Amino acid sequence: MLNKLTFITAASSLALISASVFAAEDPIILPANDSVVAPQERAQFEVKLVAKVPTENFQITANNPSAVSVEQHLFYNGAQKEFYPFITSFRVKSTSAVYAKLTDATSNKLYALTPGGLETMDLSIRFNGVLVNDTKTEEVVTKTQAGLGNSFDLFIKPQGAGEAGLEYRGAVGIIFEASAV
Repeated sequence: MLNKLTFITAASSLALISASVFAAEDPIILPANDSVVAPQERAQFEVKLVAKVPTENFQITANNPSAVSVEQHLFYNGAQKEFYPFITSFRVKSTSAVYAKLTDATSNKLYALTPGGLETMDLSIRFNGVLVNDTKTEEVVTKTQAGLGNSFDLFIKPQGAGEAGLEYRGAVGIIFEASAV
């Protein structure tokens, strides 16, 4: 039996915020002195929350929750003609070794739409220094490392510089697994 935790940067539900601004046609507010005042501006926010208590046997949490709930921008190094990597760390605690695999073949690519079709840029994705792919589940944290509750880095780096003027987008989906004890 496996415990599973799915991490998807583009579709995380840690906290989604929607905002709407109401116009002056909104309901009129009557103060105590009976003069009529219409609100000039108003903002309303809704925060959707999900709270899950992990088991003692298997826990993986992002040290910086916004790293998995907000779109991340990769910055370009013009001198080196390459992108800087995206690096964020996760706290891992497990009673067994932890394994990782990409959710599918699209999780290791960025895509740009061009008049001639779709341009792609491959991504190198490593967790704790181990290359993660969509074809084979890899051990990314040993049982000894996981038992201590340490932090480990997720490293994502585009391979190549891409085509000038294009904006590439994608989502990295990773499944972490630990065998039940």
